[in-house]
Amino acid sequence: MLTGNTFWTAFATSTAAALVTSLGVYTVRRFSAWGERNSAYFICLAAGVLISASAFTRSSVDSSTRSRPLSAS
Repeated sequence: MLTGNTFWTAFATSTAAALVTSLGVYTVRRFSAWGERNSAYFICLAAGVLISASAFTRSSVDSSTRSRPLSAS
């Protein structure tokens, strides 16, 4: 299993998310007029991502928690 690498995996993905978010904030601040014109599109994109993430998370949780027959011990 990846038990020993769990911290580094979480750290790497968190760092990547922070970098992408920082790049987005910089872009919107730097080009504020463009950001204001397209804010409705950003809101729709964010809503779509949140809905998709919750749908995929729900399906993965459902598949991992299905009842399995107990092994004889």
